[in-house]
Amino acid sequence: MPTFEKTGSIPFDPKIDSTEPLSHFGKCLQGIGANDLCVSGNQLTFSGGAFRFVTILDPLYYFATADLTVDPLRHVVGHRVNYQQLM
Repeated sequence: MPTFEKTGSIPFDPKIDSTEPLSHFGKCLQGIGANDLCVSGNQLTFSGGAFRFVTILDPLYYFATADLTVDPLRHVVGHRVNYQQLM
């Protein structure tokens, strides 16, 4: 069975407080209408999708769910995006 998930990580400057990336991404996601936005510890989860009554141009149209996790020791933000809704 195919996997409809994409994972990866994005480095951030070690001078940046490890709480800043999730705060920033949370504000951005809230601004574009992400659903079920939840920050818990070093993790942020949200959902998007076509069923939010948005156009195909919406940046979250193609994502069913996603999560971001900050690793403060490695200074990276890991991401996992599920796009199974498209299949």
